[in-house]
Amino acid sequence: MRNYLRSHGFIDFKLDLNQLDWRDWQTLGQIQESLSQLADTLLPPGQERGLYELYLLRGARATIAIEGNTLEVEDIARIATGRAFRPGTPGAENYEVREARNIIALYNDIAKRIFSGQVTRVQVQTFLDYNGRILREITPESGASPGGEFRSHPVTIGNSRGAPYDDVPYLTDRLCTFLYHDLEELKALGSVTQGIFQALLAHLYIAWIHPFADGNGRTARAIELHILIATSVPDIAAHLLSNHYHRTHPEYYEVLDRSRVQGPVPFLQYALRGFAELLRQQQQEISARQRINLWESFIQQQFEGRNSDLQQRRRTLALALAVALDEPIALEDIPNLSPILRTLYFEKPRILQRDLEGLSQMTLRSPDSVLGAQAPLPAGIVALTDEGARGRAELMKVFRPLVVVDQDDRISSDSTSSIQLPLAFPSSSEET
Repeated sequence: MRNYLRSHGFIDFKLDLNQLDWRDWQTLGQIQESLSQLADTLLPPGQERGLYELYLLRGARATIAIEGNTLEVEDIARIATGRAFRPGTPGAENYEVREARNIIALYNDIAKRIFSGQVTRVQVQTFLDYNGRILREITPESGASPGGEFRSHPVTIGNSRGAPYDDVPYLTDRLCTFLYHDLEELKALGSVTQGIFQALLAHLYIAWIHPFADGNGRTARAIELHILIATSVPDIAAHLLSNHYHRTHPEYYEVLDRSRVQGPVPFLQYALRGFAELLRQQQQEISARQRINLWESFIQQQFEGRNSDLQQRRRTLALALAVALDEPIALEDIPNLSPILRTLYFEKPRILQRDLEGLSQMTLRSPDSVLGAQAPLPAGIVALTDEGARGRAELMKVFRPLVVVDQDDRISSDSTSSIQLPLAFPSSSEET
């Protein structure tokens, strides 16, 4: 009989899906829908990589912040790109910097190797390799096993103990078998949902087993990331769970402990709930970027053929107001939006005022469609208020599909006079 069965009987490599209630399955449905929409999202060239970098940096920052690292996203971006450190931040040889550099390199390599088809499933060696990468150039505590090797001594985590060290190699191998062979019932849920369960269970079991002297949490989250990407979760979404764990880290540790008594379900419920919420927030962020793209396209359309220096200057101003589509920006802050606006308007308030007034009175072009010419758009691409100026985002509603807002509404003849239908439809008396 193995020692862990006496001390860690809860490590039983079982999952009872019947313990999930209808709310959990509803959350899973929301996650599936969000991931499906995300996979079909189109962005201009360059922006998709910009999003990947943004969520990679956030995820990397979150996974090391859980362990106490104080670096911010901006600091990690500088580390990743080799730029000079900000004044007051640690130097290149600082522990926190080495930790961040290791995580960024590992996360990039995980994505690169999976997308190139070099790896798919995690194996025992994957655990060892990732832990070694995470702890590269980080000196272990006295007497502790080095990074990339299973620990050879007992370890305590808070009020809990890791599994007996002599069982760690067996348990890690057994975990791989559990993930890829024992969970046959998950196949019926689809590959993405199966992958989410596999990723979360791998994370949980690594926390329970605690196979290494250091870096277990970071290793667990790296394995989780690997499995999510390998099972077709979009790369920018695969980094979200680390942000959830960091934002709610007291609950994160509490639910890991509670799962030792109640089994995997409390951790699954906690992680799924956070994943769904962060996916909704991610969709909102992407929608905001898409709206800016649409605004820029709308402005370019409105200024097509208007090539004078005055019109080109106003076009530049209107494009910059993409940052003020919801709330107005104070006029004195507009020159600080970009270097070119500073050149055009710094200490030139009269010119700025005249250009904004010109944009607020500008005659706009209505788009044509198969329905014929549309109603003229109201004049003004900018709205001026006491608080400042904002781009009139409401003008972009012309790009939305036609929809009846309320079934009780009745369309008046006035509201339909501007839409010219090229086809003749039979009246009700002619219908058969």
